[in-house]
This record gives sequence, structure tokens and C-alpha cells, in this order.
Amino acid sequence: MRTNDFLLVQDLLCRPPLQSWARSIQEGLESEIGPGRQNSTHIASLLNLAAFVEILRGDKNAAKAICEAELAWVASLASKTAGSLTISALAIQPWINIGRLLRIDGRCQEALSHFDLVLKRPDREPLLLGPCRIQESEWEDLLASDVSLNLWNVYLVDSLKTYFRCRRFDVALRFIAELREVEPRCHDNLLLEGQIISQIGLGDYERSYQLAKSRSDQDVLDTVVLMLYQAQCLTELDRHDDVLTLTRDLKTFALLGGLDALSPSIAMRCLEKLGAVLERIEQKVQAAQVYEYAYRLAVTVNDQPHEISFLRALARQVRCEEKQKLEDMRLPLLKDCYYNDVLQSEGLSGQRWCEAFGDLRSAVSMVTRGVAATQPDSRPFGVGVH
Repeated sequence: MRTNDFLLVQDLLCRPPLQSWARSIQEGLESEIGPGRQNSTHIASLLNLAAFVEILRGDKNAAKAICEAELAWVASLASKTAGSLTISALAIQPWINIGRLLRIDGRCQEALSHFDLVLKRPDREPLLLGPCRIQESEWEDLLASDVSLNLWNVYLVDSLKTYFRCRRFDVALRFIAELREVEPRCHDNLLLEGQIISQIGLGDYERSYQLAKSRSDQDVLDTVVLMLYQAQCLTELDRHDDVLTLTRDLKTFALLGGLDALSPSIAMRCLEKLGAVLERIEQKVQAAQVYEYAYRLAVTVNDQPHEISFLRALARQVRCEEKQKLEDMRLPLLKDCYYNDVLQSEGLSGQRWCEAFGDLRSAVSMVTRGVAATQPDSRPFGVGVH
């Protein structure tokens, strides 16, 4: 059961077959090539997705190279449109994404320096995001805009994920306490979830349970997520009857469509956590019902990794004669899968390659004017990218 990630973060994407996703991004980038047709904001969004595809493939070097190529491209645009807040803002996401790559590598202190942009107050010297230079007046204008709320969210969530990654749950709790004092506008529900995750990481399930019970009158997502944490903690505290009552209510709510108000990606992660709790308390029939429902949702929204994982989870709950049918459904999906974490969890070789990824790299290279190249391997690609 994953305990070190947020369930309340709502910007998660459904994950179609990765080669199809790469092809769609490539076509989007190629449609922007040509004089008078470029939409810089759209291109930047597609470049961020291209880097994400490489992360999902397991090629961190390629992802970093795309982020750096995007920053160089933004710097070039900014030199031609001095003082444009729209262009300056485009440098923020690739800079944050490089921080996330550093976190994946376990370079936690370096990663944190990419997430605290909202605290930056450049004095006389410009703010440097790689090759991008943002002047003090531009930065102040950005912080006065809607960008500020997003930067606070990144500071909160990504900093905490970094502390979780390096298992500094004690530091995470201090960070939460300080943030509550410094910035009351920060999402209190996310801070509460961060507290719960930190206490679970420290093994204090009683405190985590009490925190999860401390709220009432929440919306659907908050209520479901806090109930899931209660169920997880009660399981660890060996309070079997209480867990049964809570999971029965959650399962009934979910299977009657109660999660329909949530985004599919969030609903699937909630179902995944509920199924895991039911497995822990050996409620195989109940877990099977949850996983079957979750699998149908994954098929509906074309989320390939969840299709695979829910079929595998469902197979753990059923009789031997039914397992083969589920395996026959799962194997073609695995054969067509390029998601590195899925392949690794199945004991298969990662970083599979197909033509779609080479074509995407070519499109990235064309849009960023040759800063990124097109090498189908794990080495960094691009001129001047290290």
C-alpha cells in the first residue's frame, strides 16, 4: 500500500498506452511548427508532457534534457519579447520538473531548491531559472497573479513529497507547522494529509487515526480520503471490527457510484487503497468487488497501468480456475506496455523503445530549434545538455 503520496492532489492524469500518448503529443507539437502558427503556452504544455512521457518510460536523462531544452527555448523567446509575463511564466514548470527528477534520484536537498520559488524575492539581481532570467519587477507581478497560488501548492506538496522520499517525516512535520503559521492561504486539507502521512511514516498510527478523525463537514473527496486513512490506521492498530465497519461503508458508497463526483484518476487511487485495506484484513470477496469495479473504470478512461494492476489484484482474490482468464486478459496489455514502473513491478525489462518515442524526440528537437536531438537510448540528448 502506498503511504508516501497524496490522495488529495487533483491534477493527476489518466495514462493511456504510452506510445499512443507520445504520438498525440508529437502531432500536437508538429501542428505548431510554422511561421505565425506558434502558440507558446500550448507548446510549453506539450513539452512538459513530452518530458513526463520520458519519465514514465524510465529515461530520466531524456526527461531532464527536454526540460533543459524547454528552458533554453523559453529564454530565446524572452529575449525577443522582453517583459512578457506570459513568456516568463513558461520557465516555471520545466524548472519544477527538474526538481522532481532530482527527487527521483534521491538528491533531496537539490530538489527542494526547485520548489521554493514562491519564497524568492530577487533584489537587484534577476531570478535565474537555468538560462531564463526573470527581473524583479516581472517576478513581483507574477507573484501578484494567479501563479502565486500554484507556487504555494508546489512548495507545499513537492517539498513534502521530497521529505517523504528521503524518509524525513520529522522534518516534514516541522515544515507543516511552520507553513501553517507563515501562509494561512495554503490548502489546509493538504497540510492535514501531509501530517497524517508523516505520522504513518513515523509509525504513530494512533496519532494518524486521530488526525484523520479530526475533520467533519468535508466534501466528498476529503471525506473519502480521511476515511481511507482511518481504515489503514485501524488495520495497523488491529482494530478488526472497526475496520470492517468502515470498509463496508466505503465499499458500498464506492460501488453505488459515490466516487463519480471525483476525477477518474483520483477515484482509481482511492479504490486501490480501499482494495489494499480489504486485502490486509483478508476480505477477499469484498476486495474482488472493489478491484473489479476499479478495473471497469480503468478500461472506461483508458488508463493502461491501472488496468494491469487491477487485473493482477483481482487475480489474487479469485479461485485458481478464474486466475487464468484474468491472466489471459492481462498478458496482451503487458506486451503492449511501455510504463517502466509497471514493467519493473512485473519483473520485466524496462525502458522499452518504439518508433513513437523517436518521433516525439524529433518533434521536440524541431520545436526547440535543435536544442534536443533524437537518440533512442538512455543517454542525455541535445546540444549543451548535461
